[in-house]
Amino acid sequence: GTSIGTGANPLNTQVSSLAATATSGGVFIAEADGVELRTINAGGGSGNVTITAGGAITDDGNNATVVAANTLTLSGSSIGAAGANAQIDTDVITLNATASSGGIYIGEANNLTLGTVNAGANAVTLTAGGAITDGAGTSVTAGTLTLSAASIGTAGNELNIDVSSLTATATAGGVYITEDDGLTLTNVSAAGAGNDVVVTSTTGDIVVGAVSAPDEVRLTASAGDILDDGNAATAVSGGAISLSAQN
Repeated sequence: GTSIGTGANPLNTQVSSLAATATSGGVFIAEADGVELRTINAGGGSGNVTITAGGAITDDGNNATVVAANTLTLSGSSIGAAGANAQIDTDVITLNATASSGGIYIGEANNLTLGTVNAGANAVTLTAGGAITDGAGTSVTAGTLTLSAASIGTAGNELNIDVSSLTATATAGGVYITEDDGLTLTNVSAAGAGNDVVVTSTTGDIVVGAVSAPDEVRLTASAGDILDDGNAATAVSGGAISLSAQN
């Protein structure tokens, strides 16, 4: 149909798998249990998709089936799983995702703007074919956060996170992060001439593992210490290194 459900009155379902196409509107689903996502298309990618599940939201294992939307909002006990064939495949502009008791695993085809992504103390893995950029507020809450994209955040709009540890790979740009209360930089790298890794922790310590950038690595602990991870095999490398700890 032109649209499926509405934001105020989603279509209630109790199914094992879901495929849905709205030709010119949105797709709004409230699933009683867990659900496997197949092809979900809202207005050729111009409409919004909201899927709320009482259990896990899983992928069908086929990378050719994607969720295409402007804004995608997912809520379940967990969302996707680790691995290229188990993550939720998307082609969206903005992502909101909340997992009540598990992780969040998303594979985006192009650029991805993060609204609110919250897995509590569980893992979040986000992979994008283009840039990962920041929306409003704290974009990602997780225990372990893994990011892979062309670039992550920007110099004027850092990605705001609240996580315990970060692994981030920018394949053709910089990494710009603001952390709420301290984190471990497990492995963070930028690529491409002139690109930087810039990480600021508002409070708490920055524990440093492997961090590298072609141009500058700049780490700032605004109200904490900058500490080594205790592993002699990990190091900070860059054209220039700037460290500031204000404890």
